[in-house]
Amino acid sequence: MLERLAAQLNEHGFALEHSASVLFPKLQQVMVFLEQPLVAVTIPWLLRRAMRRPYRRR
Repeated sequence: MLERLAAQLNEHGFALEHSASVLFPKLQQVMVFLEQPLVAVTIPWLLRRAMRRPYRRR
């Protein structure tokens, strides 16, 4: 079983490495956008609205 898993990982390793090299720079661009204060505050609000849960004050 481990030999089969290792063979599959070796077989698909190059494709994974290539997709990671393409994907990671895009993720960095998205993270720069998401780290902006207004966006960071808005995300939880959007999630609550999407789940239809009102904001509860303590």
